[in-house]
Amino acid sequence: MLDVHRLNLLRELSIRGTIAEVAAALNYSPSSVSQQLAILEREAGAELLRKSGRRLQLTPQALLLVEHTGELLDCLERAESALAASDTTVSGTVRLAVFQTAALALIPQSLNLMRHRHPNVRIEMVQHEPETALHETWPATLTSSSRNSTQATLRSTIKA
Repeated sequence: MLDVHRLNLLRELSIRGTIAEVAAALNYSPSSVSQQLAILEREAGAELLRKSGRRLQLTPQALLLVEHTGELLDCLERAESALAASDTTVSGTVRLAVFQTAALALIPQSLNLMRHRHPNVRIEMVQHEPETALHETWPATLTSSSRNSTQATLRSTIKA
């Protein structure tokens, strides 16, 4: 069976033109890319690359594989997306900068509701003066990194 990772290297070679560019783009060494492409040739049982001066030229068989690799990668991406969409667990971390009046009025009820609805969500809260809290959000030191609808749930919880 052909290895998807190696097929992707061949596809990248068809796009970028040289092994050095493929290696740089994917953070591999050029020799590693060459070795993987040689293994792919053995797996395929066909010559995939021909030397043409200092460059490599893809054979018709390689071009055929490149075409199918694009379709295969698209299919794998759709499968990964479908799998991710099927996960209804909300998890992650929400970081809040709050000022005292908001903290006292809104946060206790919101935290209680979040704990019951989304126990896998971690909420980190820092108390600041209003102008400082707003200022802290600009450099993204207080952002939310979450899956699915954690932010929306927190927003709707606070509005309620």
